[in-house]
Amino acid sequence: MLKIENLTATVGDEDDAKTIINGLTLEVPKGEVHAIMGP
Repeated sequence: MLKIENLTATVGDEDDAKTIINGLTLEVPKGEVHAIMGP
């Protein structure tokens, strides 16, 4: 199992950073495939 808790992802420079994923929690059981996509 893959477990992700409270994932946050940003893109851009420090002065112009944009949050694209905020607070994602996900559990992926063995044998399953999931995709995480931002804007």
